Amino acid sequence: MNLNDTYLVFAGKEKYVMRIYRSGWRTFPEIAEELRFVTFLNSHNLSVSIPVADRKGNFIKEISLSEGQRFAVLFSYAEGERLQYNDVQDGYAFGRSVAMIHERAIQFPHRSARQPLHESALIKQPTTGFINAEVYESIDRRELLSVSHDLMNKLRHITALLEETYCHGDLHGGNAHMYKDTLTHFDFDCSGLGWVSYDIAVFLWYLEKFKSPDTGEAVWQAFLDGYSSIRLLKKIDADAVRLFCAIRQLWFLEIKLKVADTFGQNLFERRLVEQEVTTLYSLHHKI
Repeated sequence: MNLNDTYLVFAGKEKYVMRIYRSGWRTFPEIAEELRFVTFLNSHNLSVSIPVADRKGNFIKEISLSEGQRFAVLFSYAEGERLQYNDVQDGYAFGRSVAMIHERAIQFPHRSARQPLHESALIKQPTTGFINAEVYESIDRRELLSVSHDLMNKLRHITALLEETYCHGDLHGGNAHMYKDTLTHFDFDCSGLGWVSYDIAVFLWYLEKFKSPDTGEAVWQAFLDGYSSIRLLKKIDADAVRLFCAIRQLWFLEIKLKVADTFGQNLFERRLVEQEVTTLYSLHHKI
């Protein structure tokens, strides 16, 4: 499920990826900041997909379409295949690469072009979005609000203690390709200033949703081992990962509303809605 339209582009033997951002999803300055971040990481020898300029040196194209103004960016192609995360080797490799990004991202001279991945973006706005959405009318909204408020209160108690960095924002594991022992990260569309524990919690969120408990736990521990081989993860940040795992699911409920026009109302069949909300309650219970 993608927020934007993505195309594989061939130029002779070279391959590129063209992303056309959803109308109303990102502003020009927000996209420019994303490109600044990946260019910064690349300049420090980290393997990431980078923007490709046109002949005039411009990276962002503005397109006027029937649905409104959209932006397009051409990126270098990340060779290789995504890891399957069915064994500890994959988890360890991914953890190491994420730690290398965080170690350098702390030094990124970010600007205020993007909304931080803090309480408002992760809890307040998503809660307002799905509470007012008719597609969630079959769910007990009082219980949803109760969970949202509990997550917010728990977060506020530790906010001042958590380590911040400039985050990828969508490290579920699918936005990286392995090629000849090098893991190349791409799709920094959800990047922004945020907490280290949230950024790595997105991977645990993926494991909790799509892997068996035994496999997920083994791969997660390997991820932490790989991460810790590069940089220290403080106890307060490690302990907060379960909290952010539930917060990520809360955020995901509202993101589904944004893509309904593309993927259709099938996303909101009662069975699927109840499944996603049940996942939220389960993750909340594990905190």
